[in-house]
Amino acid sequence: MMNSTLLIHKSGFGDMLKQINTFFHLSDIYSFNPKIFLPKKIKRNTLNSHVFFDEIGFSSIVETNSELSFDKAVSLSEISQKTSGTYIFDKICYNNSRIEEILDGRERKSHPRLRALATQSNFHTEVRKRKNYTNTIALHVRRGDVAQINADDFPGIFDKTTTGGRIVHCRGLFEKENIEIELPYGNRRRFADTHAHLEILNLTKDRLGIDNHILISDGFDRMSRILINMRPYLLHKEDISINALKVVLERELHPLMDRAQKTIIGETNSLFYDTIFTALGSKVIISQSAGFLKELSNLFELDIEFISPTPQPER
Repeated sequence: MMNSTLLIHKSGFGDMLKQINTFFHLSDIYSFNPKIFLPKKIKRNTLNSHVFFDEIGFSSIVETNSELSFDKAVSLSEISQKTSGTYIFDKICYNNSRIEEILDGRERKSHPRLRALATQSNFHTEVRKRKNYTNTIALHVRRGDVAQINADDFPGIFDKTTTGGRIVHCRGLFEKENIEIELPYGNRRRFADTHAHLEILNLTKDRLGIDNHILISDGFDRMSRILINMRPYLLHKEDISINALKVVLERELHPLMDRAQKTIIGETNSLFYDTIFTALGSKVIISQSAGFLKELSNLFELDIEFISPTPQPER
């Protein structure tokens, strides 16, 4: 059986786990022995991916030879029984009709070998230790680089003459009627507004007879840094601090904090782990961007119901 190594494409942990899972399913189809290579600079916030993948039990599949050549093929879509070496993941592979046909839905489930590694990890032990079925809902609200802020909702913060009637986004300033056309699909599909989150939260509580929920969000750290460092002209007062702006923008989440038994807002390492352990300990996760939470739930074979606040937008 020939060896093949996947060079992980830089992205969030959820996407990286998808890359690995797809690659391992393809390894069954093409009969090669799979390994992965993690560039040292891949991080989520300040957390190095090497640390994260080691904690979830993947250390044995990580290739440590830094002198590998990565030019044997430009994408996974070129894999065949006659090729071997190291592959750069095809960015469009998730939507590649040929790959989807070859996989025939296998990638929708975690690869058995990956599940076996993950469920033997100390990380899995910690998740199981904290897992409970006390009817808790985790409300995960993705903001960060996908946040869409109605400037008029924050009088005194944004410059009215510049932003009035418009939406502020990390990518710039948008007219409300055009934002769905001008933003990339990957960005649009990860966003749902506060009203949509609140509506599905209340419906889910009524349906399941659950009173408790936990609010989890990456908050507005990234948005605040970008506005102050790159687009201060959008602000009414350019001397506002990043922390002060972040606190003001978090008012958008206040309706979701009502009756929440716990809130986790931010992107630090400690909050990242708290997010994982808290969310995976819940019965239901409401999220428009479940990403790494859904991937980890599948890996650890957890019985969690995932609900999207809104349907995925059209491309």
